[in-house]
Amino acid sequence: MKIKALILFYNQLAALLGSGIDITKALSLLENQTHNRRLKEVIKGMREDISRGDTLSLSMSRHTDTFENLHINIVKAGEVSGHLAENIKIIASFLESVYKTWIRLINGFIYPVLLFHAAVFLPSISILITRGILPYLRATLGVLLPIYLAIVAAWWIWKNISGVYTVKKTMDSIVLGIPYIGNLFKKFIISRFARILQCTISAGVSIIPALRISAEGSGNLIIRDSIFSIISEIEKGRGLTESLAMTGFFPPLALDMMKTGEESGRMDLMLNKLCEYYEAEGNAALDRMLTILPVVIYFIVALYIAYIVISFWTGYYNRIFQLMQ
Repeated sequence: MKIKALILFYNQLAALLGSGIDITKALSLLENQTHNRRLKEVIKGMREDISRGDTLSLSMSRHTDTFENLHINIVKAGEVSGHLAENIKIIASFLESVYKTWIRLINGFIYPVLLFHAAVFLPSISILITRGILPYLRATLGVLLPIYLAIVAAWWIWKNISGVYTVKKTMDSIVLGIPYIGNLFKKFIISRFARILQCTISAGVSIIPALRISAEGSGNLIIRDSIFSIISEIEKGRGLTESLAMTGFFPPLALDMMKTGEESGRMDLMLNKLCEYYEAEGNAALDRMLTILPVVIYFIVALYIAYIVISFWTGYYNRIFQLMQ
């Protein structure tokens, strides 16, 4: 399911419910307005479920390929607390934050990718002029096709084995251990964890279920298992910040901010500030990486062009020397 379609669905549903329209009528209106065929079928099924007496969260739990466990739990908390529209708006805001990060990442890589392709196609134009289209295609696609095939193969392998617990945990550990990249991922993981925890607490979910949901939603098995391991400490009466410090994952600044929220009784507010801080830190680190990457590609392109020029003139003078002999 496209994240843009879900963001629009949640925003519209929150607006309709906030205006006093009952859930069945709201879903009926959204079913008629939605252009996404898959989402339209899901909304139709939910409307029929609720007409039979089911709750929204129960109906959503029958469509786990569309709705994440995080969304279902926030909706369930809203049903219990009587703040369903507000909780659905929380989900929409969270998805919008995730979507903006992905768009930022994709847009940042467009220029380096175009630059790389230009580095492959432009230096070989002399082959196109002197030898024709087929040698030119062999020279350029001979470089690009193996890269494309490697990317497709890596994607296919990851898609088929990423569900295996040991493989996913090993990959998560490797990513966190990569210099600079690991630190970048860590910032976004902390930001995501804090955002989900803030959303669930604001939605009325108690701390233990909220921690479980946030750990699952962090997207990293290392932090998930670390948090799961300290939940028993919280159940015994140990403080949240003290327990999270036992994971060894959270930096002192994050722990200090959470401790302030815990002591002041405004954990949701401090978690929001924590999320904003690490999201800003992650975006700044991402911007630096996306600034350096084109420079690295420029350097590689320069070396590649230098290699072509040197090879051309070396071959040219070798032929002259052969003719002179």
